[in-house]
Amino acid sequence: MSQENVGIAVSAKPYFPDHLVSKYSNNIFVQYGEHEIIVLFFEVRPPLLSMSSTELKTMLKNQAPLETKAECVARIILAPDTVPEFIEKLKSAHENFLSKRNKTGGNQ
Repeated sequence: MSQENVGIAVSAKPYFPDHLVSKYSNNIFVQYGEHEIIVLFFEVRPPLLSMSSTELKTMLKNQAPLETKAECVARIILAPDTVPEFIEKLKSAHENFLSKRNKTGGNQ
């Protein structure tokens, strides 16, 4: 028995649940699997240094590595077919942001 594929238009209404939390991200990593694109968003905070500038210079001179944590704040898995639209929407939002910032004299 064969089934005919019938296209039906369905409208998706955005819904934001009360428990949804916004996170800050300043670092992004992208991976891909066999059937998906994975976008990982990280917040990397500068290390908290509780030492004098002299102590810091000595530590850096001795090549002691500084470390900080990169916390993954979101992991989004995209269907490959949605990636071009995602990229286009990001580009458009970024261009609008830059245009508005330039008009208001914001930092570049």
